[in-house]
Order: sequence, then C-alpha cells, then structure tokens
Amino acid sequence: MAESGSGNFDKKFRLLSASDFSELKVDSLSYKKPSLIIYYKKNPYNQTRIGLSVTKKLGKAHDRNRLKRLIREYFRNSPYKFLGADILFVVSWNRSLVNESQEVKEQTLLKNLEEFFVYLEGLVRKHQ
Repeated sequence: MAESGSGNFDKKFRLLSASDFSELKVDSLSYKKPSLIIYYKKNPYNQTRIGLSVTKKLGKAHDRNRLKRLIREYFRNSPYKFLGADILFVVSWNRSLVNESQEVKEQTLLKNLEEFFVYLEGLVRKHQ
C-alpha cells in the first residue's frame, strides 16, 4: 500500500523497533547539525526508511510531536524516498538554539534536513 493523499506515512518507510534503531547506530555514518544528529547507512531495499527520536528535554509532548510531524512531512514530500538508506533522526538542540523561539527551532530543523538530504544524495550518487 502506497502513501495516500490523506497524509498517511506508510510503514514501509518507517524504522519502528528499538532493535532497528540500535542496529542502525552500529557501523553507520553520522551527520551532526545544531538541531539534530542523523545516523544513516545503506540498506538492501530501494527505498529509504526513517526513524525519529525526540528527547523529552525539548518540551511538552505536543512540541515533540510537532517536530516529528515536520520531519515526516518533509520526507514524505521529498524526492529522497528512494535513495535506499536507513536514517535515524535524533532531534536535540545545542546551546545556540536552546533559548530560541519554537519557530526559529523549526526553521533551523527544516534547513538542516534539506542540507542533510542534499549531502546524502551526493554520497549515494557517488557510490552508484
């Protein structure tokens, strides 16, 4: 079942279990930005699967859920679904972002996501 227009995020694009997360952190590459740390490695599939981890230090549940929705929506609408990688997004603010508004944090997160996917696409193309 593919994603529907209603905004569903199909399970085939998700890393769900703790073992998926642990396995991804072993022998993976990482990418660090002010708003997040990203672990990634090639998978044997022709699609990219993502996992999300947002620490409770970032605020109340509705704030954390909003950040996860932003990442899922960015990915769902991106051309990067078929790079063939497993990606774990660990969202946490560094000191430069802690006192910023939620809007600034979200803008930084989206900018960092774009930079990462451009970087990842370049890596994938280089190794094809």
